[in-house]
Amino acid sequence: MAGPTPSPPLREILFAVLDTETTGWSPAGGGLTEIAAARFQGGDCLGTYQTLVDPGTAIPPFITDLTGITGEALRGAPPVSAVLPSLLEFLGPAVLVGHNLPFDLSFLDAALVGSDRPPLAPSTVDTLTLARRLLAGEVPDCRLGTLAAVLRLDHRPSHRALDDVLATADLLHLLIERASAYGVEDLADLQDLPRLLGHRQSAKLELTAGLPREPGIYWFEGRGGEVLLVGRAGDIRARTRSWFVRRPGVRLGGLLDETTAVGHLRCAGPLEAAVAEIRLVDRLRPRYNRRLRAWDRWAYLVPSSGTRPGMVATRRPPSGAGPVLGPFGSLGEARGSARALEGLLPDPRERLAALAGARSGLEEERLRDLLGEGGSATVPLARVVDRHRREEALREGGRLVLEARSGERLVFEGGRLVIGGLGEAPGGPARARIDPGAGPVGPLTAGEASELDLLATWLDGEERGGAIRVVEGELDWPCGERRPAARAET
Repeated sequence: MAGPTPSPPLREILFAVLDTETTGWSPAGGGLTEIAAARFQGGDCLGTYQTLVDPGTAIPPFITDLTGITGEALRGAPPVSAVLPSLLEFLGPAVLVGHNLPFDLSFLDAALVGSDRPPLAPSTVDTLTLARRLLAGEVPDCRLGTLAAVLRLDHRPSHRALDDVLATADLLHLLIERASAYGVEDLADLQDLPRLLGHRQSAKLELTAGLPREPGIYWFEGRGGEVLLVGRAGDIRARTRSWFVRRPGVRLGGLLDETTAVGHLRCAGPLEAAVAEIRLVDRLRPRYNRRLRAWDRWAYLVPSSGTRPGMVATRRPPSGAGPVLGPFGSLGEARGSARALEGLLPDPRERLAALAGARSGLEEERLRDLLGEGGSATVPLARVVDRHRREEALREGGRLVLEARSGERLVFEGGRLVIGGLGEAPGGPARARIDPGAGPVGPLTAGEASELDLLATWLDGEERGGAIRVVEGELDWPCGERRPAARAET
């Protein structure tokens, strides 16, 4: 499986710091008078670019007072159309940096469009936006001149393009150093930081330092090692940091207040990550995972404890209750399925035999024939029976190695998917894998049933497309109705 595009560490990024001087505040009524840029990598300056530009209009007196650029100084300067080729070559694929960069880009884009060129679409960093977040309360304002003076930058701006470029470069490197305290390690981190720093727990961003930009699962831990929440992601680092963005309508209570550590487990692909997430939620029951609320409503059918043979619905089947069928999505589903069986099998003993058969595979075909005659009332019951059929198919396959069209390779042992993730799973470094164990004993838990549903959805779809390659073992898969794909519940 192809993972997310890696974000290079900041020391490897080629930055092009840009500044322009103009005849006004908007490209609609003004033009460029000066352009400067400088390229930096790893803190080193790799070259500079500077040119005056003939704007084709008179220079307003207030601009001359601000910048010192006069109409006389621009006499003989090239028009912007002649400057653009060399400027674009100098900028190349670099990440563009500026102080209030959208202002400079608006003038450049207007010049490009006026020269029948497409506007720029660069990756960018705005030092003004970063400074407002990282230096809040430390400086009276975030004007470049103020920041250069208060922070004692090596270069001071003068409203001339190259001076302002060099001061902006000094500021960029200082802000990158400050950002490291928030776990910023690569370009994506730096670009995301302004929106993350608005969270009152943003100081805890450093807990995400070192997390990989790879698929897998993650969890937030509280005091005493309690796992508060488990989730999965295609990019572990980006997803964990996204929890620090304030989102309308999303209330997490004290999750980040309680968090003292963030852990992860890298997985081979999305299916493995989804299964690993389900297992950890089922095993650890983190307080902030919403899917637990649904799981707590799931129910089972068990033999009644009275003298008359029959079935009753319960959320927790007692030990030694005899045959158990489920789980169903709710007590209502379980009771409705019991009534459906009563209509299909009037003899109570037959109903108990069918219940036992659905769980063990005995009399399965007969029960499925009956369910096919029962209409919509038997849909929850048919879903549970199908789940047990799939469980049996995987268990009977012994060791199975399957390969999907994406290249993701899945290994099953005893009917359970083996998670071969890398990282430190909850419980300490000795638990570097989420071991499926020997398979479920007794009735399926809601988590085990959810795992089977997830695998069934995947296997049904892959088998229909003829995309499963059996590398090892044999798979006699009872393909059934396709279910909707599982959603992240965190």
